[in-house]
Amino acid sequence: ENRVYKAIEKCRTYPDVQQAVLAGLKPFRDRLRRDVTLDDVEMLLGVRIRRISLFDMEKNRRDIDDILKELDTVEKELKRIVAYAVRYLQNLIKTYGSLYPRRTKVQSFENIEIRELTATELQISVDREGGYIGHAVKGDPLLECSSLDKLIVVWKNGRYKLIAPPEKLFVDKDMIYCARMDRARIYCAVYTSNHFTFMKRFAFGGAIQNKDYELAPEGSDVLLFVEGTPETVYVKYKPAKAQRIHQQSFRPADVPVKGVKARGNQMTAKSVARIDAALPRWWDADAESPKGQML
Repeated sequence: ENRVYKAIEKCRTYPDVQQAVLAGLKPFRDRLRRDVTLDDVEMLLGVRIRRISLFDMEKNRRDIDDILKELDTVEKELKRIVAYAVRYLQNLIKTYGSLYPRRTKVQSFENIEIRELTATELQISVDREGGYIGHAVKGDPLLECSSLDKLIVVWKNGRYKLIAPPEKLFVDKDMIYCARMDRARIYCAVYTSNHFTFMKRFAFGGAIQNKDYELAPEGSDVLLFVEGTPETVYVKYKPAKAQRIHQQSFRPADVPVKGVKARGNQMTAKSVARIDAALPRWWDADAESPKGQML
């Protein structure tokens, strides 16, 4: 428009050409947004004469105005980038949502413990004839557990042990209980020791793995071992000379919960023939059956 390119016609070197363009644009600096650089000069010198002759000044002004308006809009949006991002995403959904339906689902997840996730990982079975338990044993299903669980095993003589779920473990034929270890679970046990029968309620609490413990004195015979606290324990005595009472019922709730090493409360000095925590068929409802008193 101002024929700045006319100034280069008399230049003999390329640096002179560059300086001529810079000098020609200097009077118009106030109309420019920044200083003119040599890169700008190179761009201008690369424009062919034909393009200059066909240059549409009005269109150029409109393009510049549009660019300036866009720059102004961008600067404003940058100050409110979060709101702009939300509008942008909403517009994408509005424009393309029907063409690309969502394939994922939004769900919430609660914390999941590995122990819960693998609670039924192992199937522990018991071979009662051979005296083995384990997840590789063929026999009657005993329990399901995780490889992270610990099992508590109890024998008829009152010995107990904490173990990891075994592949195959010899426990002999006098094992009376095997379950996942729960330190807070309450048990009720009745055992005979030195001709006296005792009842105790307890929790196993802590124990070292693979170490033998005793829940009753050495030489004892565990007659009953159940989880929780049964409402009634039914006892039938062996016949004896001049014996007047042949059966009695006891209330386990009268026995306080103590540690596993506690002796418990004495039930009787009579010899026990049968015992059960549920009303058994052998119980004679018509016979004299006084409530048992524990010491």
